[in-house]
Amino acid sequence: MANKQSKVDSLEERIFKLVAKNDILRQENTEIKSENIELKTENAKLKQALKEHESRFIKLEQNDKDTASENAKLKARVAKLEQKQLQTDKEKSNHIILQSNDRASFTDAFASKSDDTTSIETENSNDAPEQTNLHCNESETCGYTIDTLAINISDNTSNSDVCQELSSQYSASPVCTESKSSEDKKIDEFVDSLYEEQVKLCSEKVRPKVPLEQNSKSVPIQPEETKVSYNYIVAQDFIQEVSSKFTDEEIIEVVDVLTTNMTIEVELAHLFLKVSIEEKNTIQAKQKEISCHYSYGKRFEMGVQKLMVKENISEQTARKRLFQDIIKHLSGLTLETLRKRTQRSIKLYKLIEKIGVDKIKNIKTFSADSISKFTLT
Repeated sequence: MANKQSKVDSLEERIFKLVAKNDILRQENTEIKSENIELKTENAKLKQALKEHESRFIKLEQNDKDTASENAKLKARVAKLEQKQLQTDKEKSNHIILQSNDRASFTDAFASKSDDTTSIETENSNDAPEQTNLHCNESETCGYTIDTLAINISDNTSNSDVCQELSSQYSASPVCTESKSSEDKKIDEFVDSLYEEQVKLCSEKVRPKVPLEQNSKSVPIQPEETKVSYNYIVAQDFIQEVSSKFTDEEIIEVVDVLTTNMTIEVELAHLFLKVSIEEKNTIQAKQKEISCHYSYGKRFEMGVQKLMVKENISEQTARKRLFQDIIKHLSGLTLETLRKRTQRSIKLYKLIEKIGVDKIKNIKTFSADSISKFTLT
């Protein structure tokens, strides 16, 4: 009986161990199944990532093809731009040569005039007063255009007569017989004012020397050298610049990317791009400054007129009062400085008003200060 009981206890203990072991195996099986599920999920993710990589690789290949095509187009465009730039440089060079030739022709024309046969014949008989005759080539005329100038002067003609003769011959010369637009008429008015200034310059500087003595023979006369003022030449360049048609500038781009191991050609291309950008910014800043001067000068003149009507005062008094009112709202500025800078703005306003506000976009090389030095009258 005791043996049976011990066997039963032994079997129960063994069964208990087997049950515990079975539980452990079941738990391990559950963990294995969970790991298997995770592996399957990860495998699915890897397959999806592989598909995405394959798709991305295909897109990259397509992008490479597109990039190669774009590079070819850009190279073709750069070649066209270089060709156009060469053509533009050639045209500018030809223009400079033509302009220098025009100025050279002006100098030659005047030099030839100075060398014309001009003599003084003096006769002293019967105690008669000395007489002087200047012989000029009558076949030649005194004409004036914006590029050339030739002057004939007689000793019995006063400076005012010279100016009148120049004015009449200039107005009679067929400069342009075609119909002109309002913009061209404004430019012509500007040219006329410059012409009047030049005629005045001629009358002041061209003075014949007539040193005579009794019993003297024919003496050649050389007129004093006439020089065209620098401001007049600059004004011609300004007329040409504002008269030119406005063209949109080419958009300059660099094909190659800026890297550390780039060639000197690529580096120079990027530096040239920076220069072009700064030049464009400078031109825009000049145009903006001119526009601001125009707006300020126009508004100031309107304020003067309004004050004259309202207070029934003279123009000088109105300007003085307006200056005093403005200076109250400014610091670090003297009244005299304000007056001078305002006067420059008024000059610019009057000039731009005559040639047209739309011409500001054509101004590239002239600053507000340089333009204010040759105003219209």
